[in-house]
Amino acid sequence: MAGYGIRISAFFAALFLIYGVHLPYLPLWLEWRGLSAREIGMVTSAPFFLRLLATPSLAYVADRNAAHARMILRLSWLALASALLLSQMSGFWPILVAALILAISVYTIMPLTETIAIGGVRLGLDYGRMRLWGSLTFIAASFAGGAAVDWAGRGVGIWLIAIGCAATVAAAYFLPSCDGEAGNGGRRGAAIAKASPLVFWIKHSIPGRRSSNVCESRTQTKRSLVLWPFILGVQNECVRTLAKPECNGLCLSHLDGDGLVKPDFGLALGRACASHATSTALQNPPLRGCSRLSRAR
Repeated sequence: MAGYGIRISAFFAALFLIYGVHLPYLPLWLEWRGLSAREIGMVTSAPFFLRLLATPSLAYVADRNAAHARMILRLSWLALASALLLSQMSGFWPILVAALILAISVYTIMPLTETIAIGGVRLGLDYGRMRLWGSLTFIAASFAGGAAVDWAGRGVGIWLIAIGCAATVAAAYFLPSCDGEAGNGGRRGAAIAKASPLVFWIKHSIPGRRSSNVCESRTQTKRSLVLWPFILGVQNECVRTLAKPECNGLCLSHLDGDGLVKPDFGLALGRACASHATSTALQNPPLRGCSRLSRAR
């Protein structure tokens, strides 16, 4: 039982190393590669649209074969390979393709991991304690990534992502099997996927579906743990923007005294904290909302 929770906690910690540097520092690397603001926006936003199709489809395959851990391992290797490939790319279209593969593989891992984590909750484990290690490494990676970018320049951003991917690959080998160790949870998902693929795909395309599963397992997220990072992140970004009116709140870098573009660690960290807290709030709603969701169904 304890080993199950430790392995999931370790994987959350490794996975969020990627999120902690991918979210704030990939745009800096893209700017360093010479992409325009419009191209950077396309590279960072396109995965959100493709995930509407890719994530449910991959989840369907994993559930149908009761092979969540195996799918996570394959996606982890794909993320590492695409990060290394992206580091060698130049030009908008090659970068876009490699960045899409990286983002889709990395962000599809999360719902599959939570499926295994919910299997642990059915065995009596605490979801919040397992997920906590991901939040801690996200914050640590954001701080360390900012220091690394400040010291080595914007070009180091992609290598920070690659290091996180390598750690995720290593942790993926120790993930427990959802079907083999978590009772009937994995087998029930496989039965649903085989019985009605279309219903499965639609249900897992609906935002908040993963949240309701967490609620059904009696997992809670305290509002203060979500709101305080968001408040601090927004306040930090507002203060930095007021101090630098020319930045207009949209950039993650500024000109230093010599006229050179320098990453603005404060803005990047503030945006990372706000984005992470918002994502946590959307994925894990407070208990009151969970109870309403459960009654509605």
